[in-house]
Amino acid sequence: MDTQDHMNPTKDEIKLLIDNALLQNNERINGTIQASAEKITVAVNQKTDTYIGQISNIAHAQGALETKVSTLAGKVNNLWAKMISVGAACATLGALVVLLWQK
Repeated sequence: MDTQDHMNPTKDEIKLLIDNALLQNNERINGTIQASAEKITVAVNQKTDTYIGQISNIAHAQGALETKVSTLAGKVNNLWAKMISVGAACATLGALVVLLWQK
């Protein structure tokens, strides 16, 4: 092989060099894309976990609040019934006092 042959590569050699360079470039691009995809997946999973945690906390707080409201509603209804009973008792006693006063 003389120097002249080495200086003038054939079309097949040029094509092989170009194909090799394109393949290496493609491998670098695929590696970069894969790394970016993994980073995005991790970030999305972290955000999703955070949001799910927050939604769970809100649902738990909502359930606790609903329980408290239900308990308070029961107490208010009970108080209302007691007030009606006391009012009825007062009316009865008042009527009794009026009847006794008139005699």
